[in-house]
Amino acid sequence: MDTRSLVLLGHCEFCAEFQNVDNSEFRHLIPSTVLATRNILTSEHFVVFVGMGPLPEGYLLLAPRAHHISYAQVPVEWYPEFLVLKSQVTEMLSSVYTTPIFFEHGPASVSKRGGCCIEHAHMHAAPVQVDLLQSISNHFQGRRLYSFYELKDLGEQKQPYLFYENVKGERFIFVVPPRIPSQFLRRLLAGELGIPDEWDWALFPRRQAMIETARKLLSVALMLNQS
Repeated sequence: MDTRSLVLLGHCEFCAEFQNVDNSEFRHLIPSTVLATRNILTSEHFVVFVGMGPLPEGYLLLAPRAHHISYAQVPVEWYPEFLVLKSQVTEMLSSVYTTPIFFEHGPASVSKRGGCCIEHAHMHAAPVQVDLLQSISNHFQGRRLYSFYELKDLGEQKQPYLFYENVKGERFIFVVPPRIPSQFLRRLLAGELGIPDEWDWALFPRRQAMIETARKLLSVALMLNQS
């Protein structure tokens, strides 16, 4: 393990988990005897895994294996791989639950957070029949994003943002100030789902929903990997 990896393991929850470190937050919550892994799909550069505090059941996160703070900072040559994996997530969640929405809090730097609680790029996938567009627009000005590759412009400009994709596959980007409330989009989603006080995954980890999500989706993911 190189020096960079050792540094990241001390500061990043996801890096620790991807390196199979047993003292991750997830492993403290659910021991391996109950759930061997929360990883659902993997590719060369990305991992899809069950999110803590799933809002609702079926809630997944898509993250790069390497430590990048946002998808605007992920190498652009990885985007095709990510978009294929994201399409698989949509197919899988649609077959078991419903078509998901996707969203991301994208900080510009570790000192200028974009509402993230973990400074490692992670796209949220939530199988829900709600639209967050109006709720986000009530707070920030946004625009349509016609290509995922447009995120790189924000990365080059060191601009924090919120990314949102509705069930129709329409993408939007919102420029935000350096600091916004933690788990901002989860707060909005929890409100839309009628549980406005349960947005914080640390306070409401929803352990059983995590276990059920993993059990239902792992079998579907196995079929996807074999096709």
